[in-house]
Amino acid sequence: MNRKTYKKVRRHAHFILFEWVKSLVPQESLNEISLNNLNEYLPADGHFSTDSGNRVNFYTKRWAIRTIKKLVNKGYNLDDLTMGDLESAQKRN
Repeated sequence: MNRKTYKKVRRHAHFILFEWVKSLVPQESLNEISLNNLNEYLPADGHFSTDSGNRVNFYTKRWAIRTIKKLVNKGYNLDDLTMGDLESAQKRN
């Protein structure tokens, strides 16, 4: 994956996570959420431990980027990906 594509993937991951957080927060709190403070609403721990080693925690920016990269490499269109696509891709693995 070249730099231009990876840059688009990172931006799209940030946008998908932003839209997902906005859908979870009550209407009264929507004004508090912005792209700048998005990390406050995402999980603090980036990894969790299993018997076989550490894994990337779900619904973090790194998880979103890794899952989007996998889907783009499989042939999905980057602009059409949603959080539902990311979740369903995770269930398949």
